[in-house]
Amino acid sequence: MNFTPVSKEAFAILSACSRSRQLFGISVDPVSKNQFKFVWSFKLTQDQAIREGTDQRSVRGQVVPDENFNFCPYCGGQTFAQCGKCGHFICYNEETTECPICHVRIGGITEASDFSFGGGGY
Repeated sequence: MNFTPVSKEAFAILSACSRSRQLFGISVDPVSKNQFKFVWSFKLTQDQAIREGTDQRSVRGQVVPDENFNFCPYCGGQTFAQCGKCGHFICYNEETTECPICHVRIGGITEASDFSFGGGGY
């Protein structure tokens, strides 16, 4: 498996699998002031998420997957959405009915390539 090197400005954000409801992190690398790339996803426990500070960053801009991005580490889902309530990313599929982190119903979830993402608790 190929890995894309990241810059010193790279950071991790919290996400969750909509099928397994398990947490995972996404390594995010700034490309420019308003553009970011998802570089790598990795399984993560709640304790690890807290320790790593995955809810401490807040940015706004366009998100693009890196050519080596592995998407959801649990179900392999390749579409992401952002919860309108808690702001976290989730892997998204037609079966998704609620955010696995805050449990808001599907109406609060937005599928798009432009996001505002960052902190919001667990």
